[in-house]
Amino acid sequence: MKDAYEVVIIGSGFGGAITGCRLAEAGYSVCILERGKHYKKGEFPRKFDDSRDWFWNSKLDFNGFIDFRFDKDIAVLLSSGVGGGSLIYANVHIRAPENIFKQGWPRDINRDVLSSYYDKVAEMLNVSPLPEHKNLPKTEAIRKVADEIGKGNDWDKPDLAIYWGEERVEKEDPYGFGIDIVQTGCRYCGECVIGCNYYSKNTLDLNYIPVAVNNGAECFPLHEVSKIEQEDEGYNVFYRDLDKKTEGVVFGKKVIVAAGSLGSTELLLRCRYQYKTLPKLSKSLGHNFSGNGDFLAGALNTKGEFADLQPRNGPTITSFIKYWNQYPEFYLEEGGMPLDELVFLAGAFRPDSDYLKKLKRSILRSIFPRTIFRRRSNKLFIETIGKGEGELPSDMMLFLAMGRDAADGQIRLKRIFPLPFFPQKLDLRWRNKQSMPLFDKIIEEQKKVTEGLIPIWVCNFHFSHQKLSVV
Repeated sequence: MKDAYEVVIIGSGFGGAITGCRLAEAGYSVCILERGKHYKKGEFPRKFDDSRDWFWNSKLDFNGFIDFRFDKDIAVLLSSGVGGGSLIYANVHIRAPENIFKQGWPRDINRDVLSSYYDKVAEMLNVSPLPEHKNLPKTEAIRKVADEIGKGNDWDKPDLAIYWGEERVEKEDPYGFGIDIVQTGCRYCGECVIGCNYYSKNTLDLNYIPVAVNNGAECFPLHEVSKIEQEDEGYNVFYRDLDKKTEGVVFGKKVIVAAGSLGSTELLLRCRYQYKTLPKLSKSLGHNFSGNGDFLAGALNTKGEFADLQPRNGPTITSFIKYWNQYPEFYLEEGGMPLDELVFLAGAFRPDSDYLKKLKRSILRSIFPRTIFRRRSNKLFIETIGKGEGELPSDMMLFLAMGRDAADGQIRLKRIFPLPFFPQKLDLRWRNKQSMPLFDKIIEEQKKVTEGLIPIWVCNFHFSHQKLSVV
């Protein structure tokens, strides 16, 4: 790593990868710092014998790609690794409707302004819907139910960032980027959200990042940024090298903070209030946080023609029903399940289930790898996930709703005890009261859809019992 760059970018997800690529193409010297690993083909874990392979906690030498945060009001799933959130998102690309920009956005940003940029991303990620020749049971089921409930015109297949080449066949640089990447035609294995081991998913480490590197950018995985400090005509960026267990600093004339909703906000909050290195940051920092209206639910024991939905067959999400031009506005997407080992989730949605409590306990205990909890932690983790009884049931379907919530949350730093020697932890304040019209409507419409599948309707367990949103 050099001592200085024209631009230092913190994070390699959508914000960092795209800006890094375009700035490198424009001739700037670019340094991209990513806290997670650079996963190569086949390197994402599939066995559940050690939670450190899956979960992220750099202070305790957990360098996995999933960062699961359980807060009092909300649970958040983040990613670590070159490519950021693209490693675990469900490939879906839906362009924001025009009316989204009428409230809460700067006046100069609207759908018309962004249209050409949507086009550029679509071209770079080669997005397109599920091919017509793939008649997946879950996709067809939602289409039929949409017709039955009068929403047939609002059913559609979203664009997905997937390489639809010849199934299971490898091809070098299939999109002609001039990069040393070999991708495999989608296997329809349903593992999109736990890291694609076949390079079938067009994640950012297969396009924007290598194109940036080809144009002179440098990307450093396992480099976690801890502080930003203003220095003359630029900024010093302090980091921890998690591989070599050392600390360092790099100078950037410009710094782009692209570490995600929580990562970027926490870093900037600490620079303003804890380290006091960026005191001029706005006091509004952390306010108006949105959970994106995310709402997860499931339907079990589907009957009749819908008794064999094959939730592992195909990409995670392949179709949606649009509830727009109404209040509240949202999309309802069908979802799949990535592994048979996650069969326990089928039981987790039952009101009397304690699976989610066990999962949470196993993850929390796993952050003590060098204590007496280590053996108990891994045992519970393996029992909870790795030894799910039987195969994933085929008579089930997950639903993910995404819409416009009240965006009235706050991300802040808070001490567990109000004493100066206690460290400040990230705290998410998220009250569902103002967003309840959205969630109530989602539940109402999900029930209509699931009635068409003739299942046992099961709502989101955490939300219905604790008013906890899952993002």
